[in-house]
Amino acid sequence: MPILLSFRRFQSPAPAGFTARPPRSICKSHCKDSAPHLHSHTYQEVIAEHAKKRKQFKTDKLRRLCSGGSKRALGWIPFKVGSAVWKNGQVRYNGQFFKVWDSDGLSQYPFRSGCFSEDARGRWYFNVAVSVPIQHNGQASAIGIDLGLKNNATCSDGVKLEASQFYRALEPKLATAQRVGNQKQVRTIHAKIKNRRKDAIHTFTNLITRSHGMIVVGDVSRSKLVKTKMAKSVLDAGWFMLKTQLTYVKSREIIYPLFEAFGAFLLPVFECLNRCDVSQRLLRDLVIV
Repeated sequence: MPILLSFRRFQSPAPAGFTARPPRSICKSHCKDSAPHLHSHTYQEVIAEHAKKRKQFKTDKLRRLCSGGSKRALGWIPFKVGSAVWKNGQVRYNGQFFKVWDSDGLSQYPFRSGCFSEDARGRWYFNVAVSVPIQHNGQASAIGIDLGLKNNATCSDGVKLEASQFYRALEPKLATAQRVGNQKQVRTIHAKIKNRRKDAIHTFTNLITRSHGMIVVGDVSRSKLVKTKMAKSVLDAGWFMLKTQLTYVKSREIIYPLFEAFGAFLLPVFECLNRCDVSQRLLRDLVIV
């Protein structure tokens, strides 16, 4: 319904057609009749996302938005601040209650915007942003991380994230499942590969962030390396996931990218600078170019 309204509004070739405001006003009067189980904020967020992608790709129809087949779009129900709240040990959304596995103590934090999302195996997850004060570990030392393929990450103090090659380890089983056409097993193997990689990177990033106050990461061009013969190893390394976990574990103010051309020269110097008790501000001025 919201995408249909957005599509009709965008049939106009004028540049002003790429906006989400007119469909929102139309949808406000129809959402209660067509789908009363969805909040009006969900319609607004879907329309805004659809408008954003249409404007980004400059097209009238997004091919990835299909409801069936092997390339179907996964379920996604967004909401704004105030649409979902924690009540009686459950998540309340638009008058309905959903049971979630609360391992982080969600009742202690106010909910902001988020979404209900579906994975390839048909499992639904509740994703929400919460307001949490930034807590610094009080460490004054700095560390540099060099990204690679023999070792996915090498720190200036000698700590390494070994290249476990999670995809290659399960590649024979994955090939067998694909040949026999067992799509359920294929999705399960892909999820197992992702979870193993995520757990290894999460253990590594926790060790680094708890021991150092400033982190400098090599800025490797992943998009260029995937076009070479090393593409499979580059995608299996999980560099983007490593940077993402470092970003949300640490404050953005102490995560700095480093141009990879200087990595071989500057990273060995970090240990010497730490021994000399060089301040983080001076280290930041050295690496931010």
